[in-house]
Amino acid sequence: MASGNTARITRMYKALSTESENIVSNVISICYFMRGGISYDDLMFRTPGERDLISNFIEKRLEEEGKRENPVY
Repeated sequence: MASGNTARITRMYKALSTESENIVSNVISICYFMRGGISYDDLMFRTPGERDLISNFIEKRLEEEGKRENPVY
């Protein structure tokens, strides 16, 4: 970074920008499916591992409920 390699800095900036957009998108989705069970701010302070576990739980529940005759979402 100290060498002033502009191309490298640009790639790193784009990668970080994309990663932050993915985090915000994931947090918004979790907040939506939790229906007020956790706030946006609270979820932003969770670790990536915790957010992944919550997302996996939601996906699993949606899949299971989708197979039921009378799903409860």
